[in-house]
Amino acid sequence: MSYKLTGDFVECCDCFTVCPCWVNDVPDEDHCSGLYLWSFADGSQIDGIPVGGMHVAAAAFHAVRSRGQAIFFIDAGKNAAAFEALRKAFSGLDALGKLLGDILDVREATITSTFDQKDFVVEVIVEKRRIAKAEGEDKKFAEADAPMTLRNAALTDELGIGPGEVRVQTMGDLTVDVAALPGGPLYLRGRSGMRGKFCYELQPADSNDKPQAVPASV
Repeated sequence: MSYKLTGDFVECCDCFTVCPCWVNDVPDEDHCSGLYLWSFADGSQIDGIPVGGMHVAAAAFHAVRSRGQAIFFIDAGKNAAAFEALRKAFSGLDALGKLLGDILDVREATITSTFDQKDFVVEVIVEKRRIAKAEGEDKKFAEADAPMTLRNAALTDELGIGPGEVRVQTMGDLTVDVAALPGGPLYLRGRSGMRGKFCYELQPADSNDKPQAVPASV
């Protein structure tokens, strides 16, 4: 397999202020539930199969004393080849597996995302039911301040950020309602989020190596 996947990434969870995972700290209240979303830019491809404009999302739960669990959702626009390529690519990201834990299922979904300069909205719908929605904006201490950012954080490699930065988000609504995951549904406001650009790249010559995160620019 070979691929180059680039685009916009967002992570939002039920922790406060900044997701502690990004600074290698334990999650607030010893557990973390949330949503991950990758929106692929034009030119993204897997083994020559274009996936630009498509999405992958993951609803996830992990706790201090238990292994994480996640369910992946893929919107490949009813393109079976692209769906299978995305499933294989994300299942093969070892670092991501260590972060999210056991993958319980991979499901088809309709996923939409809007990434404006200062805010974002994402939504995941499965069989006409909205199972996840998140909206947020850059976290600032004052209106004139630049947004809070992190570089060289604990999840930089796992989430394909490379030397780029992630911007801390102030969350509006966060809904994650996936019955198969522990912790129950989330209906929250004002929790933590992170947003940035990602890049995962694996070349044919690297087929015996782990997928690599390469530099990403925000």
